[in-house]
Amino acid sequence: MRITERRKSGALLGALTTSLLVAGSLIAAPTIASAEPAESEDGVVAGATLDWGVRESFRTYVVGPMAKGRIDLLGNTTGEYHWSGGAGTAALDGSTASVSFGEGNGVHFRGHQSGSAAEDPYILDIAFTNPRVVVLSPSTAELRVDVQGREYLGATTVGELYSMKDALLAEVELPEPSVAGNVMTWTAAPAVLSEEGSDAFGGFYLAGVSLDPVTFSLPITERVAAEATQTTLTSSIAVAAEGDPVTLTATVTPEAAGTVQFRADGVELAESVPVVAGVATLETSALSLGTNSVTAEFVPTVSSAFLGSVSEPVDVTMLTRATVTVDKVEGINPAGETVTVRGSGFLPNAPHTTGRYQPLEGKFAGTYVVFGSFAEQWQPSQGIGSAARSTLASRWAVQAAELELIASVPGGTELNADGTFETTLTLTKDSAKALADGRYGVYTYGAGGATYAPFETFTPIAFAPAEGTSATLESSATSTFLGDSVELSATVTPDVPGSVQFKSGAVSLGEPIEVVGGAAALATTELAVGVNRVTAEFVPTNTDTHARSVSAEVAIAVAPLPAALVNGKPAGTVTVNPGDEVELKIGAFGAGEKFGVEVLSEVEAILGVHEANADGFVNVSWTVPTDAVLGAHTIVVTNTDTGREFAFPDAFLVEKAKTPGPGGGGDGGGVGGGGEGGGGGGAGSGDKGSGNALEKTGAGDGVALTLAAAGGMLLLLGGALLAARRGLAVRSRIASATE
Repeated sequence: MRITERRKSGALLGALTTSLLVAGSLIAAPTIASAEPAESEDGVVAGATLDWGVRESFRTYVVGPMAKGRIDLLGNTTGEYHWSGGAGTAALDGSTASVSFGEGNGVHFRGHQSGSAAEDPYILDIAFTNPRVVVLSPSTAELRVDVQGREYLGATTVGELYSMKDALLAEVELPEPSVAGNVMTWTAAPAVLSEEGSDAFGGFYLAGVSLDPVTFSLPITERVAAEATQTTLTSSIAVAAEGDPVTLTATVTPEAAGTVQFRADGVELAESVPVVAGVATLETSALSLGTNSVTAEFVPTVSSAFLGSVSEPVDVTMLTRATVTVDKVEGINPAGETVTVRGSGFLPNAPHTTGRYQPLEGKFAGTYVVFGSFAEQWQPSQGIGSAARSTLASRWAVQAAELELIASVPGGTELNADGTFETTLTLTKDSAKALADGRYGVYTYGAGGATYAPFETFTPIAFAPAEGTSATLESSATSTFLGDSVELSATVTPDVPGSVQFKSGAVSLGEPIEVVGGAAALATTELAVGVNRVTAEFVPTNTDTHARSVSAEVAIAVAPLPAALVNGKPAGTVTVNPGDEVELKIGAFGAGEKFGVEVLSEVEAILGVHEANADGFVNVSWTVPTDAVLGAHTIVVTNTDTGREFAFPDAFLVEKAKTPGPGGGGDGGGVGGGGEGGGGGGAGSGDKGSGNALEKTGAGDGVALTLAAAGGMLLLLGGALLAARRGLAVRSRIASATE
């Protein structure tokens, strides 16, 4: 993509690269000469304002339904459109002036985007920045701007990029200014587009069209002798390794607007840096090997108010960095692996490498050779503290004469006179001690309190992945009833320390169990009704060396405890009389399973073996003996294959039938009451006792199925309790009764 600079004629001056309107920065050709008033020696302008909306119809067009564009304010420009902070010079009577409103401050118009993608260029694309008011006479002025835009060739063609510096955009006719103190204000001054302004608009308008009127205010003060300034330069480091960043700070007193140019041996290190609150800072890696004489030159924005100044030179020495090699840097065994570390270039350079602490205070302190987890910014020479360095293994390389002095410190190794060393380090991954955002590596840096950038090196270390593990799970049952104890057993390979968390889905079953001999076991009664997807998750004690693992799922089906209905009502709620017929409905079980059924009180009644129907219910009819023991009776059912026994204590109550009153009992009469229309003196008990039979109610099966499906509710209503006994004697009685 090509960007061109225009003169008034619109001729192309040359190919430039990128623009404010596209990614990158604009490179401008030399400034074009313009009409200038003779510099006024008697007035200084500061805090000037400018209000100018460019052209109202243009603004409306840009954001209208045809261009569908946008208008963005740049820098400190606000509203429609207000610039502030203008500075320059002027005659005290305002007859001449030159006031600029700052680079980067302006307005950016864009419309007619060439495509639907966000990065597609706009066909209409113009930015006006750094407006400058030049008063030529009491009645005439110029409005000048920097321009970056595209040549407008129509609503469908993307034009070439162009730029203009200090372009004469508008010719302004000045009215009489109003004066308030030292502030002169020209209000709604008529403005027309100049020939160069037409070019600046990318050909969108012809010269002579009216622009929005211009309003500007100039606070003018009498010029005083420029004040001297002093610039002081400091460097973040005096000795650094070649290529290291160095921060240069220039302080200007008194505080004055302007820029600072940093140089090394007379060569500019970068673009000028703006002074903010009296300070300009540059971070650079451009200093050359050897000693650099660095200076900072302050250039004021308003030279009539402040004089420039140059700092005293500061020497910054860049030295060749020491080098380190490690014989293995990848695939390190996280459990621990010994590597050989070799270094060169670790030569003394007093006073920078001189120890500040005992036992090597005042002597060449050598270098630390460290394996650890350090932050990305860790270097002591940059003033970074020990919190950025977590050391996991270390050596202290010193020359032979100092080895004896550090004998009490573990890890001493010899640093040869030629600046080389060879030592070993055992590298072990330790996430517990590593920094949260740290980098494992072999590091070297100045020892004994010396901070010396050329000794600071970093060699990255990459550990091999943790060794895999596997967990297998077995269960004592794959189907059971709610509340039953199930034994879960996990086997872990290889046999390494850790714990196993048994889970049903995402729910933990108890606390983690320590692995002993490669195994862990848990007896649990916490499995919920339904199919439980049970797993065993192994978590090694050291996750750096061994990986976690999860077993395959084991499905364990848990059924609700069975419930019992007596004459269609929940067990524990029914009363019958001797001689009544009792209908028992018990379940749910597996269809086809066989159960021995007993009724227990002070004596036992063996009701035989019965098979669960297709719905899983055992149905039994039984007539209460006329000599039945009065009181509570318990129902016990026993699976004839597994011996599993279920008991329903106090399932029904047997009471002696009451004598009916006069009038006799009719069909369906209640205990002790004369049935409606009944004969006199008859027994008053109704058919099949005080509780209706399932077939009599017409809703027995529905109630049974509903209660069985809601096992928890049946427990509350029916009182089904799991018996602890296995009933070998009972099974014997059942077997005898059915032979």
